Amino acid sequence: IYLLGNELMSNKLKSLLSCLLFIYPLPIGGSATTTVDKLLLPRTITMMMSVYCLYFIFKKKVAITLITLGIIFLIHPLTGVILLVLILPVLFSIWGLRSKKKNMLFIGLICLLAGGVLLIPLKNNLNHLSTYFSSSNDWLEVLHVRNAYAFPLLWNYRGWLNLVVLVLPITYALYMTNNIKNYRRSYIAYILLASSLVLIFQIFFTAVYPIPLVILLQLGRIWIIPIYLSLIYIISILPECVFNNQYLRNDGKVFIIILLLILAVIRKSSYRLQDEDWINIQSWVKEHTHSSCTVFVSFYSQGFRVYSDRSTLGEYKDGTISFYSSVFAQEWNRRRLLLSTISMTDKEDLNNLQDIYPYSLVISKNDLLVPFNVIYKNPSYSVFQTEKIQKNCKIYI
Repeated sequence: IYLLGNELMSNKLKSLLSCLLFIYPLPIGGSATTTVDKLLLPRTITMMMSVYCLYFIFKKKVAITLITLGIIFLIHPLTGVILLVLILPVLFSIWGLRSKKKNMLFIGLICLLAGGVLLIPLKNNLNHLSTYFSSSNDWLEVLHVRNAYAFPLLWNYRGWLNLVVLVLPITYALYMTNNIKNYRRSYIAYILLASSLVLIFQIFFTAVYPIPLVILLQLGRIWIIPIYLSLIYIISILPECVFNNQYLRNDGKVFIIILLLILAVIRKSSYRLQDEDWINIQSWVKEHTHSSCTVFVSFYSQGFRVYSDRSTLGEYKDGTISFYSSVFAQEWNRRRLLLSTISMTDKEDLNNLQDIYPYSLVISKNDLLVPFNVIYKNPSYSVFQTEKIQKNCKIYI
């Protein structure tokens, strides 16, 4: 971010200040992505690499841009597609000013690599390619419930408001100020135009004429690139008198660096996703049950399988995979509807559920009176053993 900011604004102090805006995550419209990820995922790595891609683009370094883009495709193809749409015409623009033969070879290699990577998910479904271009109403209904972020027309007003507010600074800097100089202006204008056209394309092929492949690409994420540029240029909009302050020009840089480190540490400590008691209950189940045991936990709990290494009847988070399989989507929705009607305090409900989906243990908060024997509890959660356990399940107490 610092390198990109310095390249765009030619001011080290402004570039440092812009880094402050990347400490905490900001939502990208209603797309369920943020400017900073809480977890280190393949998408997280490729978004960091995308910033380098932008930096190399503005430096007009075509070869290293294409190499970086190729690596992004290998790690996370969806990010690669989004970035390719935004920067390929810019690359052609630069290519027109450089050696055509050399850069055409690089672009050809990238396109081949991109095509190869995108075909990987299809290789085992060559006989079902039509499923990527035609959708069933049942599948769409499940996606509308679970993965609404892939459908811009289903974003709530906050999602649209977030998008507009975060894009305003770069739009203002581009059309109302002279802060963006020479060729950078045309590059950024194209990125904004391309993002807008992709959004229109996404709306049409997710709402008017739904195409599964377009839904799967989740093209709303394309706005993360304009928003990165927008957050950088927010600083450039501030009055120059702010940066002419003698303190900021000298000792202020050290202060900003220290502040960035402090905020980064605070941010890291605030991202603990599972509390200690939840981890403790998972660890106990792993140590005291056979791997074949299935556990019934609240459908809206998160991450029980992480430390327990045991199957559950389902989680809301599992629904993300509905993108890739209509069969899975239907089964996930069936479980969602069924488990939402089950009361953990009603023995008849629990027994009826066991007839449909066998399980041997129930995990609940301590304030719930589950009608089975408690075999372990900690300050927050309890483990209950059902009256009839699965055939291969063994519990070691």
